Amino acid sequence: MLLENSRLRALELTLAPGDSIAPRPYPRDAAVFVIEGGSLHEREVREGIERSRTFEAQPSAILWYRGGWNRALTNVGSTTYRELRVELR
Repeated sequence: MLLENSRLRALELTLAPGDSIAPRPYPRDAAVFVIEGGSLHEREVREGIERSRTFEAQPSAILWYRGGWNRALTNVGSTTYRELRVELR
């Protein structure tokens, strides 16, 4: 965690090739800024609905995530992936 206050929470995530984060709840909307891109597999679950995708996150891309989903992320590429996530409160 880089910053947390009453308005936002900023976190940096780094995933080496093959690394993953277990499913965890993301209750708030978030903007994600891709620092170092890579191939990712993402799985989301909410209220019995499950969706997954594999995609290329390009460096300098900005992604928007709606809150209320449990998400798992795996780096399926051969390069390190880094992002800055800013969650709104």
